[in-house]
This record gives sequence, C-alpha cells and structure tokens, in this order.
Amino acid sequence: MRTSILTLFIAISGTAHAGCFDGLTTSNTVMSKVRGLYVHPDYDGEDQLHYVILDKASCSASKSGDVTLASTTKNHYYLSFKSSDEFLYSAILSAQATGTTLEFRMGQKAQDNSVNSIAYIISPSGARSQ
Repeated sequence: MRTSILTLFIAISGTAHAGCFDGLTTSNTVMSKVRGLYVHPDYDGEDQLHYVILDKASCSASKSGDVTLASTTKNHYYLSFKSSDEFLYSAILSAQATGTTLEFRMGQKAQDNSVNSIAYIISPSGARSQ
C-alpha cells in the first residue's frame, strides 16, 4: 500500500525525471537549461576549472557519438570549463538568467575520468539549423 501511494504521488507531482544520460556511454551534444554553476575562486591568476550543472529535467542528449561520458558528467550532470574563458562564462550566466536552452558540444573527459569539458556552445539551442 505504501509503495502504491508513493508511486501515485510521484506520477501526480511530476517530480521524477529520467536523465538524458541514462543508458548512454558516449554522446556528442546535450541540450539543456543551466541548473546552476560551481565556481572556484581565482587563486593567483591560476586557470581554475568551473562547472556548469545541467538541468536533468530539461536535457536531451545525442544517443550516439564519439565522446566518452565521464563519471561525474553521467552521474551528476556537470560539464567543466576554464575560468579564463570569460566569454563562455558570460554566455552561460546569461542563459541561466533567461532560462535559455543551450546546446553543449561535449569535449573529452578529464584524465581522472571525472567530468567532460565543454568544447563549445550554441545559444540558443538549435540556432545553427535555422
């Protein structure tokens, strides 16, 4: 009885979302709104990695591709970019503020298999096909 009530609640509330990386091991692109950012402080001008958190509820990913999904990207929906890439940082902040869906071209995974980098973005998603 308790399980059926929980299942009914999830179905009615719409809070359960399957992730766009579920079942994928490789992909080339992901379209998603920006859920958030994880930003490291700049230490002595070092090029730090920042992380964009993809919105699991609104994302869609290419079902094939040659870029291997790293563990953190696949499990936690993070992509990384360098703090020195101020234009990319600005574009991501703008997209987050306006709720714009971005098309992320996924870069290679980090050496420790933790997270994929952002090769480039298309803003808004699908703009190149107009």
